[in-house]
Amino acid sequence: MPEAAPSARALWLVLGASSAVARAFIRLAAAEGAALILAGIFCQIAQLYVSIRDRERLDDRTGDPWDGRTLEWITASPPPAFNFAVMPSITGAEAYWGIKQKALEQRRLTDLPDYKPVEMPRNSPTGFVVAFFAVVTGFSLIWHIWWLVILGLVGAFATFVAFAWRDHGEYELPAAELARLDAERRQARVALVEGREEWITPVKYEPEEHDPNKLGVRAEPDGGFKGPASKRIITGYGFWIFLLSDFIMFSGFYAAYAVLSHATAGGPGPMDL
Repeated sequence: MPEAAPSARALWLVLGASSAVARAFIRLAAAEGAALILAGIFCQIAQLYVSIRDRERLDDRTGDPWDGRTLEWITASPPPAFNFAVMPSITGAEAYWGIKQKALEQRRLTDLPDYKPVEMPRNSPTGFVVAFFAVVTGFSLIWHIWWLVILGLVGAFATFVAFAWRDHGEYELPAAELARLDAERRQARVALVEGREEWITPVKYEPEEHDPNKLGVRAEPDGGFKGPASKRIITGYGFWIFLLSDFIMFSGFYAAYAVLSHATAGGPGPMDL
């Protein structure tokens, strides 16, 4: 026994030294992470400063500062709430690229479309309110405040019901207003199609044949479908996609909590804290 004591003390010293080295390594890694985050914050501040300082030189009104190829670059900058004044004709994966190259070749904008009124959804605080009640529910579940859990769930459900029973969820944007806003967008594109924007490069464009199902030369470019879908279909579909995605996400959160709520590895649980 007396001979074992020095070995035990040596082992204790080794373990203590190893633990100190491990703690030092963890502190060093944490310090490096903090330095990296600080560098990112400084870069963000520098980016904001340069953007504000050179805002006149960097200002873009064309909506296409990167010579884009897809439809998001055909809108104004910043994009309006309605996105497109008229539904664009899509015959391929890069619809805007074909429209732009044709305009560059002809050195002129496309003909004025036939503007029609557009129904737009009104702004709604539903998402913010539901997110608030979801945070309340998650917080109260962690700390086992069951009356607050019930209050959060009832509040979220009541918000969904109030949103579903709205009578005036849309407003109409007149065709004249659409024409005015689109005229500003078209005016900003004049320099682009005339080749006066240095970052825009005209290329030889050959439109792709739109016949993905091999239906033959008589197949219509739109497959015979004269969309878009009705307003009710679009609104209802979008709402349920949003609702189901939230259900999936928060179900994952709550399931993880239910599984791991008592897995504290011998440490204190929520009630102990």
